[in-house]
Amino acid sequence: MERFTPQSHNQEIFHPDVLKTLVKKTIETNDRYSISLQPFIELYGMETVKKDYAVIAERLLKHFDHALSGPEKMGHIFENAFLDIGSRGKWFGEKSELVRASKFDDIINGVDMIATIVADDDSARHLAIASDLTFSFPGVSEKFNKILNGVRQGKMAQVKYFNSELLHVTGQLRNIPRTVVGLDVENLNSFLLKWIKEPELAQLKYGGVMLNQITNQCRAFAAVAGKKQELVSESYNRAADIIDTLLDQEYKGIEIPPDKLANAVAKHSERLMDEYA
Repeated sequence: MERFTPQSHNQEIFHPDVLKTLVKKTIETNDRYSISLQPFIELYGMETVKKDYAVIAERLLKHFDHALSGPEKMGHIFENAFLDIGSRGKWFGEKSELVRASKFDDIINGVDMIATIVADDDSARHLAIASDLTFSFPGVSEKFNKILNGVRQGKMAQVKYFNSELLHVTGQLRNIPRTVVGLDVENLNSFLLKWIKEPELAQLKYGGVMLNQITNQCRAFAAVAGKKQELVSESYNRAADIIDTLLDQEYKGIEIPPDKLANAVAKHSERLMDEYA
């Protein structure tokens, strides 16, 4: 089976002083969007929560025991900017919610964020923005292929610690379409500079770039799943339908900029759909 292997593209994209400002804003945003475990203590009990977090404690210690690499630091910055702007700007529609996943679900289940979209018929759909958001071609390739391998095995994302103010729901989510999104370095530069200089901007054009990536992946993964994995196929197709409707309604007239990373995702998604047609 063909693997997604776009060319690598690495470069330093920010002056050190700008990077310091981005890191400071990331810390502030991280604190603002951190999730409370109290609802889950009430749901699962203290012992269950303590047991789950004991499992990831060693990994967290190892993670914070070394200085973050450049790509790791940029990944954290991008994740927080996406969460902040995407949430406040309602990238996923007026009746939507974008929330950070718990540390448990980040490390154990590979999910960074969950987008919840309420459709016109008041039914809710969830999308897992999984693994890391990325600006690197090797990064998106690795994550895309990992999701693809899971789809071939009939696997989707699951989240144990999900709390939604929109739906007034606390508990587990299963069978969530898993996607990876990113921006190339040129668009990422513009997106992040506006985040620190003009944070009130919704920056919908960049939301459009990433929503297009999501719907392309969803169509491709649905085709790969096919009739052998009907639940997976149906879940991805439903997600794609909702995103397509959102793009048609909320993003109409917005000029979405070209993006090399998004283009690579689109081309490989098209090849998969042709292969599994």
